[in-house]
Amino acid sequence: MKNLITSAVFASTLVFAVSTLADQKSDNALLTECKTSISESIEGVTNVKVSTIRSRRGIFTAKFRVTANGDRSVMTCTSEDGAPIALSCVSGSACEAAQVVAN
Repeated sequence: MKNLITSAVFASTLVFAVSTLADQKSDNALLTECKTSISESIEGVTNVKVSTIRSRRGIFTAKFRVTANGDRSVMTCTSEDGAPIALSCVSGSACEAAQVVAN
């Protein structure tokens, strides 16, 4: 009887963990989405390098150094709990002055 209860608790925990993790994207998938979004949002991108990656408690944040048309910029990409990514410009010539002040 004790083994049956232990097995039932283990099975329910495993089902809960798998269903929770199934909704979230991996860090690699989020990095790919961020790089694609950067390339689509800025014209003439020649180089995109990852500078910092943080992934904790469902919050993914990555900072990128972007070279476009000979100018450099710093972009931040975030996603919370599997939500669509949010791209923001931190500094550089690709940013508008209003975006930099808001950040």
